[in-house]
Amino acid sequence: MPARETDSLVLKQKPFQQIDIYPMYKRQITSTFLLCSTVVLLLFACKTGIPSDQAVQIEGEGTETEDFATFYARFHADSLFQIERISWPLKGNYVQDSAGTAKDLRYQLEDWVMHRTMVDNPDFVQEIQSLTEDLYVEEIKARTGKYRIERRFARLNGGWNLIYYRVAGV
Repeated sequence: MPARETDSLVLKQKPFQQIDIYPMYKRQITSTFLLCSTVVLLLFACKTGIPSDQAVQIEGEGTETEDFATFYARFHADSLFQIERISWPLKGNYVQDSAGTAKDLRYQLEDWVMHRTMVDNPDFVQEIQSLTEDLYVEEIKARTGKYRIERRFARLNGGWNLIYYRVAGV
């Protein structure tokens, strides 16, 4: 079989070699990269902005002026707000038998189902008590007496949060 011209061309090619095109610029590029990285880190590390005594406060977003009624209404209407205002993992327990044996739980964000208000449901009775100015306890009971929910809300850093959730079903 006669050798083709393209076969000889392939045999004449040299193996691939990595060629360093910019050997004299390596040091300069490395120095420039390190300098830029240092400047960026320093910018993020510096504390600039409004002094703490002049900080801007937004009503209803964790400020001391947030009242419980406003928080409670928004907590049940806005799912993102509700998730933000729960102390995760949420402490609580679940009671399922008539003996009152409780199982301690830690509710996780990924398992959470949004809570809606039950005020308009005639099958339930709701009672909210203020134990202190920073702690409210809500109890929701079925009129049949076979189901009860307890939730505790505390003011943390000026904003209200759900800190405890208990479900009891007989």
